[in-house]
Amino acid sequence: YEGVSIQSVNKDLRKAILQGCYEYDVKSSVVAWKLAFAHELLLAEKSSGTVENEFLAIYYYLTYKKDYFDDMQQKIFSNTTGLTDAQQAKLIKEAMTALCFGAKLTKHGWRTSDAGWQNPALADIIKNEDERTRFMACRDVRDFVREQNTLDTYIYKCVEAQQRDLLKLDIVRANKRPSKAKVIAYLYQNAETQAMTKAYEFLKSKKIGVLAKIHDAFIVRKQLSQTVKHELEELVQYETHNEYWHLGEKQLTRWGDLQTQDEKQRIAQHKA
Repeated sequence: YEGVSIQSVNKDLRKAILQGCYEYDVKSSVVAWKLAFAHELLLAEKSSGTVENEFLAIYYYLTYKKDYFDDMQQKIFSNTTGLTDAQQAKLIKEAMTALCFGAKLTKHGWRTSDAGWQNPALADIIKNEDERTRFMACRDVRDFVREQNTLDTYIYKCVEAQQRDLLKLDIVRANKRPSKAKVIAYLYQNAETQAMTKAYEFLKSKKIGVLAKIHDAFIVRKQLSQTVKHELEELVQYETHNEYWHLGEKQLTRWGDLQTQDEKQRIAQHKA
């Protein structure tokens, strides 16, 4: 098993190995990162509007996520969908994240330059066509995408004005031209790394060992006190100039320790 680490194993296996430990992940990491540019954009445009009003869809998604998901699930999924609430929420989260990284609100695939065929990212996430159609038609989703595009365009223009050498990197180019989506992804991943590095430095200063580092999350043996968690959030917010950087917290449990009623019923039927 050379090369296998706690980061690379299956997520459910990781929970079993580290059960009882605590995972802290950045809430809606890429959305929070983008929204940090909103105030700067409004200043550049000499707008008198507020971030909350001008980017209401993103702000609402970030601040009232449970209400957002509950409302979205009612609009998109029918009673016959066969998916649990948790599965529905997971699909919505994956779809919204894909939109943040450039996925299009389009029904049909397209022919690629190498004569292949590319399906829309959303088709691989929300596989039911009726549900996918309702998702793409939802006003909240369309407003979210419009606001994302506004922020993406602003961020890309900043790169063109201040970091033109970045646009020459092969990793951000497609068909020999800079790709806005790839530039945004590159910037975000670097910002994510810098923010998490600050977090790890803080934890080390508090003599708190990190058992695993997973993109925008880390796992520790014991629950952080509210004081330490608050200090950590304030530090990273200050260092990254991002007031929307917040950590979610959950204790890891093995699959089966916290089964839903649907899962219990399915298991009972299987045993019978």
